[in-house]
Amino acid sequence: MRTRIFGIKSININGTPVHTINVIINSTSTIMSKILNDEFWKTRHTIHMHNGISKITFLHTTMDMNEAAAATRSIIKILFAHKVSNIFNKSYLPPSEKEALIKEVLAEETKLTYPL
Repeated sequence: MRTRIFGIKSININGTPVHTINVIINSTSTIMSKILNDEFWKTRHTIHMHNGISKITFLHTTMDMNEAAAATRSIIKILFAHKVSNIFNKSYLPPSEKEALIKEVLAEETKLTYPL
């Protein structure tokens, strides 16, 4: 049986650290724009169809810790944008209320994270 590792993982294989990113998300125009403007992932992703839905796969394996850190920083930005986009698009609130609520929450979180 073949086991796949999904997510962002670092494992040791025979004492050697191996860093792997294996993430699949739904494709949207917003996310594709983020990917195409990303220095690391713009040439390191694949797009495929699954059950009639366009998917993007991010798959990268390296033994270089600096490369793994750069890939992780980039994928986290893309995944954050994907999550915000999903929440925004799946909510039943009117667009103006969604935008106001997002701004309010971001302002509050910024105050809590970076107090003056």
